[in-house]
Amino acid sequence: MPYPPKEITGLLCVTGLYAESHGIVANNFYDPVSNSSFHYSDPTIHYNSSWWGGTPIWETVSKAGLISANLMWPGPIKTRNGISPTYFVPWKDHVPLQEKHDKIMEWIDLPFDVRPQLILEVDEFAASIHASLRERHLENIVDVIFVSDHGMADTSNTRLIYLDDVMGTDHVAEIEHEDGWPSVGLRMSPRANTTEVFGSLALFGTCNVRSPAMHVYTAETMPERYHLSARNNERIAPIYINHGYDNDEPSMHAAFVADGPFTTLLKRRRRARSSFLLRSLPVWMRRRIAPRWIRDADVDTLRRRGEPQIIEGFENVEVYGLIVKLLGIEPRFAAATNGTVGFWERLSYKAEIPFLSGSSKTTSKNVQKDSGHRSILRRFDAAEICLNITQSFIEPRQHNQHVLQKTCQRATDTVGSVYDSSHIRHNIRTIIKKGRAGVEVEPRPADEKRTEGLVTRDTTQPRLGDDTASDHN
Repeated sequence: MPYPPKEITGLLCVTGLYAESHGIVANNFYDPVSNSSFHYSDPTIHYNSSWWGGTPIWETVSKAGLISANLMWPGPIKTRNGISPTYFVPWKDHVPLQEKHDKIMEWIDLPFDVRPQLILEVDEFAASIHASLRERHLENIVDVIFVSDHGMADTSNTRLIYLDDVMGTDHVAEIEHEDGWPSVGLRMSPRANTTEVFGSLALFGTCNVRSPAMHVYTAETMPERYHLSARNNERIAPIYINHGYDNDEPSMHAAFVADGPFTTLLKRRRRARSSFLLRSLPVWMRRRIAPRWIRDADVDTLRRRGEPQIIEGFENVEVYGLIVKLLGIEPRFAAATNGTVGFWERLSYKAEIPFLSGSSKTTSKNVQKDSGHRSILRRFDAAEICLNITQSFIEPRQHNQHVLQKTCQRATDTVGSVYDSSHIRHNIRTIIKKGRAGVEVEPRPADEKRTEGLVTRDTTQPRLGDDTASDHN
């Protein structure tokens, strides 16, 4: 999830923007441009759309002519452009989950022409939602996505830091605005010695045994990966104190759970390609490497088992693009975001091998364990797969690493191309055989064109085992 791991900033993933772009930089903060303060707990303030930048997904849905419903969004009913969801229930405290569930099902049961294509809700009660969808036979029609705003970490009152103990009462009195909690942004008065204040905080954060994880930043030193620099947004304070919980920490990761026809398609595509690559190996190698659950299983069997598809972590700014894709919204209606163009298309067509988890340097160790990888799926392209497989069977000192990498770099073309499994099997065997002897790998002679089924191989195209493309020119 993007930094900072806060409630409101995390929920703004519906815009596909980082905090420095959508402007909600903390739960509470000061805006020097408007000379006013934002407080997420004050409805008179957080319902003012002028605070909220970006284009939330329901505005995009409305522009595309679709129907949307929003349940208890803790923000304004209308966006800056004056657009609101078709159905909207404002935020209220202490609402029973059953009441929220019933409202969602009420929308689902509406006639087709007035039923919302997009429903947003903010609490995690997935079991009841899925059960109700199954009762209506909609589990293969409706995509359900659950996204949390941030992770959670244990803390205690023995790890509290009091700024007046660190800065001194004189410097504390010079604070004009204090943004956020527990991460804090400080705006000092013009008479304050900002350099001295920053120095005392930074020294305490790096040297004090009680709080070694406290970090202090300025606009110049803020890590770029946080996307939270005062140089990019005036709402970010010039001195920023991180409470120690980096958004890269596993405990701070947000949850993402999706189910529905899209996830079924993703599983089918990725497992089909994984199965294709596995079956490209010799049988003895496949049985030695692959764990029991996939050794002899075909794609349909895996799908019927309902094995979860676990993907690599990604930032919540990608969720906007997923919803746009699921709803079939044309790109001309979508807003500019901080997400990656084509992220979900590449993800759904990326082959994954369950027994490969980790980098190429550690794969051979992981493979030898032959267990514990049932729920671990990491993304690899075909070149990495080829390289990792060969490294698992060849001692590094016994083969030419440069030649091996050069040979495998074209394996990427194999996935989804006209190459058949026998061709891949030949190249892997050749790499292992030649690699053990330290001999450079020679390309397999080009076959004649085949017309089996719907596949025709062009012999002018570089092959997996080719050392140079010029051999075919």
